[in-house]
Amino acid sequence: FLSSFEVDNVMKCVSARGFWGTPRKACWKSERLGCSLVVPGNEPVVPQIDESGDTRSASEFFPIGDKTDPKKLANVQSKVDMNQLSHAIEAHFNNSWLHARALLVIKDGVVIYEKYGDGASVDKR
Repeated sequence: FLSSFEVDNVMKCVSARGFWGTPRKACWKSERLGCSLVVPGNEPVVPQIDESGDTRSASEFFPIGDKTDPKKLANVQSKVDMNQLSHAIEAHFNNSWLHARALLVIKDGVVIYEKYGDGASVDKR
């Protein structure tokens, strides 16, 4: 049950208040990432939109852009059993009744695994 909502077109966010009491906020990231809930105290930065209208940037680090620090990636991946993760994700994508199209695994603010299926890609939903 939604009691009120507010749209922030500059930040591409919607704040809503409902029966749960505390307001919740979700912000649009990009075509690639869609939108996500905002954790209080971790407010989004104003998106920088290039002429094509895409908010992604090859020169900025995730989640604003597509850039990843290789050292940080290696450090975070070293804390995860990547073989086990890969096996679980492959099993998920191979199960046709799940209709898996895309999956990002994010740990400590780093995309550590990315998989696409059913014609989806980094640039297409």
